[in-house]
Amino acid sequence: MFKIMFDHAKSLEEFYWYALFYISDLKAMPEMKNRARLTGDRKLLQVYEKLERVLEKRNVEEHGNWKVVLDDTEQLEQISRVYHQYIEVTQESIKLLGSHIRQNPYEYIQ
Repeated sequence: MFKIMFDHAKSLEEFYWYALFYISDLKAMPEMKNRARLTGDRKLLQVYEKLERVLEKRNVEEHGNWKVVLDDTEQLEQISRVYHQYIEVTQESIKLLGSHIRQNPYEYIQ
């Protein structure tokens, strides 16, 4: 999931859409956070947690259904801050993930 998001979320809008899709449709955020924990990537984990809080605050309806919010400038500002934090930490995240893969190849190769 990290690689897909890293490769495709090259703008604030794409970051928003991919994040919302991973959280709401794929339910992938718990796994993404677990992977960050496993690789010791505290900064990326913090970004994921912030992103999750921002999206859950505005995008979850009363009955737990997710919605797309396009006209919320406050949310856009919050997502923008998280996106810039994401950009700042991803290079280190790539190094940590690569190191983890080299140290634990049995987790990735069958």
